[in-house]
Amino acid sequence: MLGKLRGFIKYFQIGINILAINYMQCKAERKQNGDDEFTMESAIRSVLAEFRLNSIYIDYITSQILIASHKVKGDIENSDFDLSFYENGFRFYSFEDDVVHDMQSKIMMCSFQTTPEKILLRFCEKAKVIGISATATVPTIIGNYDLDYLKSKMQTAFLLPSEADKTRLRSDFSNSLCGYDNVSINVGLLGGNIRDNYSAYAWKIVFDSDEISEMIFDRIERELPDIKDNYHKERYIRIALAYKQFVMHNDIQSFLCVLTKHPSKMGILTTVLENFNDRFSSIAHLDFESITDYKALDYTRSVANENKQAISDLLSIKPIKIVDCIDDEYSKIFCKEICDLLLSKYGIKTSCGKRVAKDHLNIRVIHNAAFYADSDDPHRIFNDVAVQHITFEDFSECS
Repeated sequence: MLGKLRGFIKYFQIGINILAINYMQCKAERKQNGDDEFTMESAIRSVLAEFRLNSIYIDYITSQILIASHKVKGDIENSDFDLSFYENGFRFYSFEDDVVHDMQSKIMMCSFQTTPEKILLRFCEKAKVIGISATATVPTIIGNYDLDYLKSKMQTAFLLPSEADKTRLRSDFSNSLCGYDNVSINVGLLGGNIRDNYSAYAWKIVFDSDEISEMIFDRIERELPDIKDNYHKERYIRIALAYKQFVMHNDIQSFLCVLTKHPSKMGILTTVLENFNDRFSSIAHLDFESITDYKALDYTRSVANENKQAISDLLSIKPIKIVDCIDDEYSKIFCKEICDLLLSKYGIKTSCGKRVAKDHLNIRVIHNAAFYADSDDPHRIFNDVAVQHITFEDFSECS
């Protein structure tokens, strides 16, 4: 029974797929300039809608058809008769019997039809894919793609570096490391003992002075009152320790202080550096270097007008379309305000609609992520279509 049911669903999917292809071709023949993009997904959903199916069933059948085998052009082998696990995935059934439904058995099916190899092959059908991982050619199906399967499917399109290329790369790599044998690198962890022990006393490993340590500790506490994670505050100690290592060792010609993120409060660093110079004035003096050779943004009225014109010229290259995916009274008002804003500020005329257009710059108006927590999120990717999403709730608060 389950086999017959599954066979019917498969047969039904094939029929819907054929009808959707024919319908999409009819739409393409009648398409006029300015018409919205009509995709294969739209065609499938349009055909399924005629059967008055529940939205859950429409979503399931649509996804199954879109990921099904299809004919391709090029050197990659056709997957129509591929019965392997990689192309077809697997499914299993779960049977549940319980005293609360003693006269019936609940049957649940889990279908996994998309494998990493299948996804990669679909990418390879459309473009060149380069594997640059150090483990790209490791022959394991646990931590890598099944390379034997990919080779059998891609045939001549599957290329590996030649021995000449490998030899050249080894030679170039060896030459880039030339001279490192004569260099001694000593690595030391600075401030390792202050992890989770941040306090005014911790600053004494830098200055060995209670007064200076208390002063810098208080300054950081005032500047970063809302940061409860002391890791961010400990970074300033590590920077000061790097300065100290440079000053205290005459054999160090230069140093590089590596942090996961450089502290953004330059006022704190200035205070640390000033006290550092006072403390070690007899040894060295450190200072920040001022960069004078840079260009600042000019926000004068004339430049603002030039920028405004540049934006207008850029936006006028392609027509702009506001796509209302919410479609209620408030969203219509919101979309109209966007159109009026673009027209008044940049002189750009826009159009409104409910579907994206391939030859337009599309701005899709949707709800924010919280709204779609329990439903489908329309932040989907459009191929070959320029789309920018804006959320009704967040954009309204900023406008």
